[in-house]
Amino acid sequence: MSTLATTLLPIATLGLGAALTMIGQSLTDRRVSRREKEARKEQFRAQNFEIHRTALLDLQEKISDLSSRTQVERLRRKTDDAERYLQGYPFKNLRAQMEEVHVAIDKVNELASRRAELSEEDFRGQINELVANCVNVNKVQLDASREFFEKSKMMVDNREQYYADLLDYIRAIRLGMYRSGANSVVVAGQEYLSALGKWNDAFGDNEKAYSAMVAAEYGLQRAISNRLTSGPYDEYEHHKNREGDSGS
Repeated sequence: MSTLATTLLPIATLGLGAALTMIGQSLTDRRVSRREKEARKEQFRAQNFEIHRTALLDLQEKISDLSSRTQVERLRRKTDDAERYLQGYPFKNLRAQMEEVHVAIDKVNELASRRAELSEEDFRGQINELVANCVNVNKVQLDASREFFEKSKMMVDNREQYYADLLDYIRAIRLGMYRSGANSVVVAGQEYLSALGKWNDAFGDNEKAYSAMVAAEYGLQRAISNRLTSGPYDEYEHHKNREGDSGS
């Protein structure tokens, strides 16, 4: 019996040692695998953050360029003849002149209904006067309409290059907003583009619309600066950690 025990003991010891070695190796492999996984995640995080950071910096530059371009356009509009003309809302005068034409026509019709009450000489004199007045009012209205459309075309032509540049800027800004990885930047960017559109819809230089656009631009620049300082993932990570704490 002692001989059997003496024979089996080394074998058992060897088997136990092998098992412990395998277990230790397995644990080591798991730790190595976990560290490699964490390293890959950290590398991905760093690379992804760099992509977002680059997008934020590019976006910041595009907004600054557009701001400078818009200031130049604003100064041009302040001195542009067509802009100043249209800023006076001339179509109000056009409506008034059209009403004068209608009034003149009504007077002609009224005089025609009183034909039997008037002598031939009085009727011809009054009808000629009314027709001449109607023609004159119509000519004034036609000239004003022609001027309105000419000035409108001039305004559009003068804004054409700015609008072409603006379209390129808007595309670049939208792309940068969504590449930034920050919801706050996207929201602020949408507000800025909306304010920019409202200013461009106005005739001349609308001070209220321009001030709103400047305020929206400041809000977007501030959102970008905050994301560059703290990173686009901080809010997400904080929220995720809070969920993990509450779950545990």
